[in-house]
Amino acid sequence: FQKAILNNAGVMPIVVDSNGIIRFFNPEASHLTGYSEEELVDKYTPLIFHLQSEIEEKRKQLEAEFGHNLPDDFMVLTEKARHNILEEVEFTYLRKDGSEFPVSLTVTAIRDKAAQITGYMGVAIDISVRKHAEA
Repeated sequence: FQKAILNNAGVMPIVVDSNGIIRFFNPEASHLTGYSEEELVDKYTPLIFHLQSEIEEKRKQLEAEFGHNLPDDFMVLTEKARHNILEEVEFTYLRKDGSEFPVSLTVTAIRDKAAQITGYMGVAIDISVRKHAEA
């Protein structure tokens, strides 16, 4: 039932383990990025969709805000979630063919009963239509 909801939600929920490896990738994410579930699950992190320049920009912002270095790119995507801070951020996602599209991304930590982080869920929404209307 939960998988059916996630598969038909009209957004891109991407679930990763605590190391950042993709464990769930729904059909909407596949449609929008051009990657199949088989290509990514258990093989890649969501960094495959991100522009390195935007990761570096976000890293500088977070290091100034939290006062410590973030040596790992995946930590840049999950730092606020680790602190239970909900944040919606605009990023540019890269498709398999190299084309780009804008998304609004929210990342939350998945915790066990002992409050230990076991993974993360990023929910990305394609905001191409909104951006086009704004322009």
